[in-house]
Amino acid sequence: MLALSILDIRDFMAKLLKDEVFDDFQLRNAVVNTFARFEIYGTNDDGCAAWGLVRPHVFGAIKGDKPPKSIKIILGKDMGGVDMENPVSGFVNIHFEEGKAGITTGISKKGFSLDRFDDEKWDAQVMEFLDNNKITYKNEI
Repeated sequence: MLALSILDIRDFMAKLLKDEVFDDFQLRNAVVNTFARFEIYGTNDDGCAAWGLVRPHVFGAIKGDKPPKSIKIILGKDMGGVDMENPVSGFVNIHFEEGKAGITTGISKKGFSLDRFDDEKWDAQVMEFLDNNKITYKNEI
């Protein structure tokens, strides 16, 4: 698990909400608190909706004269796995509140395991993704 603070929040939010940087992820859940609370569940008849399809709607809820009070977005990706009966999904939990933004990571498995290989693999993939997209962060752990 990673706990990352985002250093350039304006750039990060533009990449998250306006650009296609995160569009390969699937939306699990989004909660936006502005003048009202908006909650979007990313599930549809085919599973989870691609972030790229939902992103304009989330951005529309945020757009306005005042910054949102808070935002929480959970994005995921299927990681596959060696054992197809025990698939692994990786998650990034994005949170913005009081002018600060951060990301925490995690994985979800169907079965229980003490093996941390998948956690470490996902964390490395997330950091590589952030680095490749020039998103600056500080690891808080």
